[in-house]
Amino acid sequence: MSRLTSNLEVMLGPSRLTSSLSRLRLPERWRGGRVERVLNYWRGVANDYREAGVEAADMCRRRPRRAAVLAAAGLAAGVAAGGNPDERDYEDAFVLHGQQLACVPDSIRSGERRSTLGYY
Repeated sequence: MSRLTSNLEVMLGPSRLTSSLSRLRLPERWRGGRVERVLNYWRGVANDYREAGVEAADMCRRRPRRAAVLAAAGLAAGVAAGGNPDERDYEDAFVLHGQQLACVPDSIRSGERRSTLGYY
């Protein structure tokens, strides 16, 4: 265990998930079987995420400007992905505009608009 990890655990306390998983003991009949392998897998996952969090916190302390730029880029990517229309949004808009065009009489309907939407 690195010095940083031990210092962080002293300041913040050990991870609740990691400590609760490490305290969990199996009955003798379950040891060496599938249940123990699954438990060991989740212990490893919890430990990996704890170490990644510690490393990320350390990087943020060492290089705060870089951390701010990365956080801003991640936020911008999330906002862009959330506002990006998909094919369903396009189809909904197409049907809505077609319905609005159907409400306009043929005598004043624009031929260009009619051909754009595919209504002849």
